[in-house]
Amino acid sequence: MKVIGRNKIFENSEIGQHARGVLSLWIQQIKEMSWSNDMQIQECFPQAQLTPPNRIIFPFKTAHVYLEASISLSQGIVLIECVNSENKK
Repeated sequence: MKVIGRNKIFENSEIGQHARGVLSLWIQQIKEMSWSNDMQIQECFPQAQLTPPNRIIFPFKTAHVYLEASISLSQGIVLIECVNSENKK
């Protein structure tokens, strides 16, 4: 998958160094994926919340952040919409 919007991780001043490290590892994982359906996403990330149309929320409990993204499986793209601390949900 191609990840677009990685700058959102670094633009948010509320995201600490630990969370940035966790999210950077997540980006590396996503780049290696080639999903063709929602079930494959849930298999890799059981905590992910899929919401129509083509939106997904990835919670990172240990980093106390969540990431919202749009996804196009047919194009192989994950677009990071925003990254926020759990306190701002």
